[in-house]
Amino acid sequence: MFNILLLLLSHTINCKSDNEEIIDYGLVNIANQLVLINMIKGDLQATNSTYFELKWKGRMRIILESIWGDADLYLSYKSKNPGSEVDNHDVLSTTCGLDIIDVPQFAQRPLYLAVSGHPFSKNISYRMVWLMLPEINNEFEEPIDIPSEIIYSLPQVETVSNSLISLVEFILDIFIEVLL
Repeated sequence: MFNILLLLLSHTINCKSDNEEIIDYGLVNIANQLVLINMIKGDLQATNSTYFELKWKGRMRIILESIWGDADLYLSYKSKNPGSEVDNHDVLSTTCGLDIIDVPQFAQRPLYLAVSGHPFSKNISYRMVWLMLPEINNEFEEPIDIPSEIIYSLPQVETVSNSLISLVEFILDIFIEVLL
């Protein structure tokens, strides 16, 4: 079942901005649950938003960490461009720490999500993790028991890539010196 879901993953999250980098961690076993994990890193200016359309049919936990400045989450079941206005979102998380929204399976899809820059933060840098759980055939959903601090334990793909590039450059330098 998850193999098909992995192939369709590119169609489960649509982003309306080019300022984001998407990292796919794939299928991970967390607390005896198979969870599909994606991370998005992005930048915003104050009062600007980046919008996402979510089509994943199972439960989701969305975790937003503001790396610099303060970003907030707004989720809507109907409005394609959710925002801070009371009638423009159904769920929000606007903390100064980790912002977390749990999306139940029974919520109608697609859902619309906005990451918005707080007006008092000039430049905002953030990373957001989607924890996507498979659909369940049960009328009652258990709470998602995955700690939000998982965002801190995910490997930084950029750091790994940069380290790998540095290592390859080092080996090539040695190889060239030996040949000359």
